[in-house]
Amino acid sequence: MIYFLVNPNAGNGRGERIWQDMKQAVIEEEVPYKVLWSEYPGHFKQLVSSLSFKEQDIVVIIGGDGTVHEVLNATIDKKVVLGILPAGSGNDFARALNIPKDTKKAWQTIVRGRVEELDVGYTGSRWFVTAGGAGFDGEVARVTNAAFYKKWFNQLNMGSLSYLVSVIRVLFSYQSTTVTLMIDGESFTYDRVWLVATANLPYYGGGIHICPGANGREGQFQVCILHGVHKLSAICILPRVLKGSHIGKKGVTIHKGTQVTLQSDRPLTVQCDGEIIEPTPVTYTLYPKAIRVIK
Repeated sequence: MIYFLVNPNAGNGRGERIWQDMKQAVIEEEVPYKVLWSEYPGHFKQLVSSLSFKEQDIVVIIGGDGTVHEVLNATIDKKVVLGILPAGSGNDFARALNIPKDTKKAWQTIVRGRVEELDVGYTGSRWFVTAGGAGFDGEVARVTNAAFYKKWFNQLNMGSLSYLVSVIRVLFSYQSTTVTLMIDGESFTYDRVWLVATANLPYYGGGIHICPGANGREGQFQVCILHGVHKLSAICILPRVLKGSHIGKKGVTIHKGTQVTLQSDRPLTVQCDGEIIEPTPVTYTLYPKAIRVIK
């Protein structure tokens, strides 16, 4: 059985359009399927709780990273196989798995692809699959989620630009702070911290290549800290982050670990998979091979 979990509002309506475009192709595959529609945030958890899955069942998410986050938290204990037809603004989960944005090609990945086990992270209240970000990137996620221009860029099929505009907006007001990290029992303190990204997969924020070494299969987070630099230097580093060429540059430190606790001099906004959660302090714990995905 294939369950299609459709967020009709993803990508400013692209989620619904994708399903309408794909319906005939699904019928032609002659596989049993069921379609579930999200009517409000958190609805998938309610819908999934009433279903009895088998291990070979596939749950295909038609939505963006926010929908992936919601479905992940609803199905983490169901032992199903997850697939994605990307329909959101950023689509970082699909990007990390090399799932094409073209819907027909993405559908062929679902039909002909292979199943792979993937690590996930846990904050104590939320599971996440791409990355957790605290500080500047958390603020960018918060601003983007509430931005009027996100809808405009989605209409133009340029959703990633929403994050770039938000980066510029947040830069004017953001102030760095001191952060202490506990990584697998070892303590590190950094001054003038702009962001701390704890990544399971390499991308967040609509294609920002924050942790190129994170691949969701090694049983470790990659942690990127941007610190010790003034605002002008931080501004100069940020364009490099888009391509992943910031690694090894002054002001960028990389750690690896399975458990990361972050404390800060002032509460920092925290996002996981682009969704805002409780502010710092926060602890991320990695669970190896916790989900199965088709890619």
